[in-house]
Amino acid sequence: MKRSLCLLMIPLLLGGCSVARHASDLTTLVSQAKEEGGKQADLDREQKSFKALEEAIRAGKVRPGMTQSSIENRFGEPIVVLEEQKGRTAWLYQSPDWNWFAARKIYLEFDRNGKLRKWDIPAALKV
Repeated sequence: MKRSLCLLMIPLLLGGCSVARHASDLTTLVSQAKEEGGKQADLDREQKSFKALEEAIRAGKVRPGMTQSSIENRFGEPIVVLEEQKGRTAWLYQSPDWNWFAARKIYLEFDRNGKLRKWDIPAALKV
């Protein structure tokens, strides 16, 4: 009886080690899933900002003379800011896409006083 009880305990003990090892793997998978969820939320936010800016430009709600801060407050941060010559600044908003070159883009140009001078919505490249 003792021997059969011992034989039954061996698989349980060995199985416990396996569960502990797999628990670590499961923890890793859970943390990766949370990280991916955060990335998706960032992409969704970028897409929403891009669409809102594009619609506002097409509806005439974005006009020369608007300040950088008013645009950033309304549409979020640009993904790229370039300081150009003569004190001008260019902002880039982009629709999230796996292919940088094919993604739709909006360029905003500001003068040295931080006022919007012009914008451009070039046609997306066919890649």
